[in-house]
Amino acid sequence: AKQIQSAARQLDRMIRNLLDISRGEEGALQPVRAPVELEPLARAIFDDLGVVAGLSRVTLRSRLEVATISADAELLRRALTNLVENAIRHAPKNTEVELAARLDTEEVELRVADRGKGVPESLRPRIFDAFVAGDAEARPSSRRGFGLGLSFCKLVAEAHGGTIAIEDSEPGAVFVMRFPAR
Repeated sequence: AKQIQSAARQLDRMIRNLLDISRGEEGALQPVRAPVELEPLARAIFDDLGVVAGLSRVTLRSRLEVATISADAELLRRALTNLVENAIRHAPKNTEVELAARLDTEEVELRVADRGKGVPESLRPRIFDAFVAGDAEARPSSRRGFGLGLSFCKLVAEAHGGTIAIEDSEPGAVFVMRFPAR
């Protein structure tokens, strides 16, 4: 039953992402900002993805040095869920995926890190484009993404006046979303 619920939530996120990507391309994605507590948000994301992480034998961990962020709670949750779910997909068995938050000068930095192979240099310029799936050749068809999640994450970051980028973790990749602190 938990696997069915997890699959249904994943399908719901994919549909919402596709609709919001369309809104974002039209300039109509308007976040409604309010203080979002990061600890309960991280717990909710980890609860939502617990089945997927368990099946992949990946441990989810948070390191939150910031208590709250000014953001649209639903958009932020969906963006971070996409990043954590991607990290689980690329993490080797018996490793961790970490969601971290810290204040960096005038920005809140949200980081999702895995210990996988990382993002190939050749894919980085277009990884945030819609329908670009970084795992198309590397994963069985049942585990492939549709190339919508990272495009959605970029739209969410930009709608909040922020950015998203990839950093190397050696091994692994770190996706870093930066939001204005105020």
